[in-house]
Amino acid sequence: MPTGRGPIIVTSSLKDSELIREEQNVDGKYMFKQVKGLGDSSFMINDVYVGQSVLLLPKSFFLWNAKKFEDVTVDSLTLFSMLYPTIEVLFIGCGERQPGPGSADIIKHFKNKGIVVEFSDTANAASTFNVLVGEGRNVGAALLTNKPASEEIYIENEMMRKRS
Repeated sequence: MPTGRGPIIVTSSLKDSELIREEQNVDGKYMFKQVKGLGDSSFMINDVYVGQSVLLLPKSFFLWNAKKFEDVTVDSLTLFSMLYPTIEVLFIGCGERQPGPGSADIIKHFKNKGIVVEFSDTANAASTFNVLVGEGRNVGAALLTNKPASEEIYIENEMMRKRS
């Protein structure tokens, strides 16, 4: 049983995402990501405060530049198309309320890749992601904040990223 955490690995990649973060425990195994908290314009991913939308995988997460439901496109979700092994389900959290049916283009694109897409409000998407990751399932989530973060938060996050 792990008794502590090892190094945090941070690398930049992907056009629409800014940061990937993977944490290892002392045994060198990756810790599963869980949404531990949800605010109006922020998340707590394990013990990391994130002040914007996120893309989640069982063992890592990315900052996501999508701010509102209209920003959720096949292109903004490209990360999930490139993964191997393929995730089983992609949960898309649409903010405080789901504004309507999910995009047929997104559903069709991921169905062709063998991935089921589920649209819901962000709290339910995060909760379902947590349960399935806890069961050891290979799933992903794209979570918009409940309320769009201000442009200042995105600028501040970009400045912090450039300093590190």
